[in-house]
Amino acid sequence: MNGKVLVAMTCFLLALASVGLGADLKGRVLDKDGKPLADAVVYLTSKNPTPVPPPSKPAVIDQVEMTFTPHVLPVVVGTTVEFLNSEKAVIRHNVFSPTPCADRFNLGYFLPGQKASVTFKKPCRALILCATHQEMKAWVVVLETPYFAKTDAQGTYSLSVPPGEYTLAVWHETRKTEHTQPLKVSANQTLDIRLP
Repeated sequence: MNGKVLVAMTCFLLALASVGLGADLKGRVLDKDGKPLADAVVYLTSKNPTPVPPPSKPAVIDQVEMTFTPHVLPVVVGTTVEFLNSEKAVIRHNVFSPTPCADRFNLGYFLPGQKASVTFKKPCRALILCATHQEMKAWVVVLETPYFAKTDAQGTYSLSVPPGEYTLAVWHETRKTEHTQPLKVSANQTLDIRLP
C-alpha cells in the first residue's frame, strides 16, 4: 500500500470517527395537561433486535427511610437486581413481587446491612413491594433493548441510539397501556412526548 492511499484511508477513518455512529435523542414526557412525568421509561425497539447481554454488575434498589430508591429501575433482561437494606433503625424488610413475569418472588426478611437479589429473566413490568410496610412500592421495568432512559423530575430524558427505524415506547406506572409510535432516527433530535 503506498503512502498516499494510507494517508487518505487514515483521514477517512478519522473523519468517520469524529462523526460518530449514534444519535442523541432527548426531550420531555408530558401528561395530557402538559405537566412533566417523572419516572417514565422511554425506550426504543427495532424490527431486528440483537440479543443484549446483561451487565456484569448487579443493579441496585436500596431501602432507606422505608422507601425504595430508585422508585423505578429500568434494566435489560438477565439483569440481577440487589435489594439493600440501608435503614438506620432496626427495620426488617421483606421484598417480594406478585407479578407473574417476575416469577412471583419473595426474598424473605432481611435486616439493615443485609441484602438479597433476584435475576429478571424475561421482559416484565415488575411491581416490587414490602410485606412488612404496605406503603412501600417500586417498579423494575425489564426490557429487551439497551436503548432506554428514565425521566427525571422535569420529565426530561436523553439516550444515544444508532440511526435507524424504531418503535418508541413510553411506560409509566399511572398508565394502563404503554404509548407507542414509529420513529426514524437519523441525527440528533429532540422529541417531546405528550401522553393522551
